[in-house]
Amino acid sequence: MPYHGMRPSGRQAASAEQIETILKHAARSVGEGPHWVESTQSLLYVDIADGDIHRWDSKTNNDEKVTMGTHVGFVIPHSNGGYVAGVGKKIVHFQWDSPQQGKVIAEVDKDQPINRFNDAKCDRKGRLFAGTMMIDDAHSDQVPDSGNLYRLDGDGSLTLLKDKVFISNGLAWSLDNKTMYYIDSMPYPSRLYAFDYDVDTGNIANQRTLLTYDKENGILDGMTMDSDGNLWVAIFGASKIIHVDSKTGSILREVVLPAKNITSCCFGGKNYDELYATSCVFDGGNPRDMDPLAGSVFRIKGLGCKGMPPNDYVGQ
Repeated sequence: MPYHGMRPSGRQAASAEQIETILKHAARSVGEGPHWVESTQSLLYVDIADGDIHRWDSKTNNDEKVTMGTHVGFVIPHSNGGYVAGVGKKIVHFQWDSPQQGKVIAEVDKDQPINRFNDAKCDRKGRLFAGTMMIDDAHSDQVPDSGNLYRLDGDGSLTLLKDKVFISNGLAWSLDNKTMYYIDSMPYPSRLYAFDYDVDTGNIANQRTLLTYDKENGILDGMTMDSDGNLWVAIFGASKIIHVDSKTGSILREVVLPAKNITSCCFGGKNYDELYATSCVFDGGNPRDMDPLAGSVFRIKGLGCKGMPPNDYVGQ
């Protein structure tokens, strides 16, 4: 049965939402990076530590996967066919039928052996924005801010946009493409930043904090933008997604989900009126004893708003 979990917060009233578990235990480690593919009505997502890339067909309910052999932070369709993925510290262009024979487009953080790619998105012009973080927190006392945020242009050139990042996470752009939103999940409290954005060059400037989120309430993780210009942010450790006013940073409402560690979300479906959310298994010990749906993928309907088609990577 659908799970009803809306908590109204602020000025916006709750809608008649329904939450479904569409893929139980989809990820064995960290489910992340949901990306809707309109042409096939399918959902891409990754299982980070297991090195798997999944493709779920909403028409047949078939969930297939390929294995990359190491950590995978994101997967996004490539304009010339196939996909680009953050594999370890490399950005790889691959075909579904031959995933480990992909072409390396770029490699980053060669001086940081403990780093890997995490979340990524493409802007309106198809440039890829991707960030890195430590593989795990085992070395956080040594290099707590070893991550970076990069931009990969269509010609394969790579630009460092922001250094000294702890956990590079959610990305989104305003409807007028004048603002870029970006989450660094650490240091605690986690922060949602806004930058001035130049859509012609892909450059960012004038960093400011839109939202600071106390660890006691969870950790800001992945996010997406709706067609009203507001943000939906997954909250790791708190079983919810928050709806954030992109102008003021105020929290409009919350959607409570039946798993503790929600990692990211994206809009999809034929009308982009369904919100898909991934979740994580890892939380120390055996979390499924207390969190039986850890690692599952959820679909939320009836939110009363819509998203927009995501952008592919446009490159050679």
